[in-house]
Amino acid sequence: MMRLLEKGQVLLGNGINGNSRVYRGIMELLGRFGYLSLEEVIFGYDFGFREVYDRLNYLEKAGLIQKFPSLTLPRQFYCLTVLGTQVVRAHNISDEIHSFGPSQYNPITQNHSRTLIRIFLAFRKIFGADFLGWRSERALLADQSLMKNRNPLRGPRVFDGMFLIRIHKTKHSPHLQEAPVPLGGTTENWWCGLELELTVKSTQRYRKQFKDLSDSVYNSLQENQTIPMMLYLSGSPAIQKKLMEIREEQQGSFGRCLFVFGQVDSFLRDLGKTPMTRCVGSDRREIIGTELNHVRVRVAS
Repeated sequence: MMRLLEKGQVLLGNGINGNSRVYRGIMELLGRFGYLSLEEVIFGYDFGFREVYDRLNYLEKAGLIQKFPSLTLPRQFYCLTVLGTQVVRAHNISDEIHSFGPSQYNPITQNHSRTLIRIFLAFRKIFGADFLGWRSERALLADQSLMKNRNPLRGPRVFDGMFLIRIHKTKHSPHLQEAPVPLGGTTENWWCGLELELTVKSTQRYRKQFKDLSDSVYNSLQENQTIPMMLYLSGSPAIQKKLMEIREEQQGSFGRCLFVFGQVDSFLRDLGKTPMTRCVGSDRREIIGTELNHVRVRVAS
């Protein structure tokens, strides 16, 4: 164990200098998501191809990560070795550590999986210290304490991910809708659900998805809002339009859950400036990415 800790310390340090910060970041992503490509590291750290390649190559030579064929582009993906997994665990680099081997790789789902990595990295860029945590689908399947089942006849909706974010609530007078008067504010930490919809599904399947979702986000018997916000990122405007239509059909089933809809390509490209649509009940409002964690609350003046 001492040799393991020493080897990790030499390579990863404590994250203070630039190189160890990136090495730790790569190892965290692999522990959390299983595998990645150069493209996700380039996106997360704004490095060029050569810089990222050299860092991955260094970790590979150290025996902490390994390459395997992607069957797509880029041609190689990376995952932790057994030693790398031990180092991630010994140095508490990630609060999620999933054992992954190349034999578990599914090329059909790789685009969805890698897009979730970029969304996670985009949250860090957009929200900074307000982005407090993340739970992957695998973690939610293993531990459904955040996904309380409200209907014994149906299992809870397991999201593509959940994110913990600091919400800034601003109170305002209900009488001046065009120019609300701020009456103070508070902050709360919310666990929110994330769904990534890259491909078109049937209307019947969307309806079932939202019906199952209602049991996860709202307990109608106890009038308890289990999940206060859902973020849907879509692969096309047509998918987003259909999702918003289905939500509107069932809007009475979700309590006061905020639904935010956006395009994933724009979210990753424009980050905090991306246009999004926020819906609650029958109300709809256009926002930008940086407003995702800012909520206005009407109060009596």
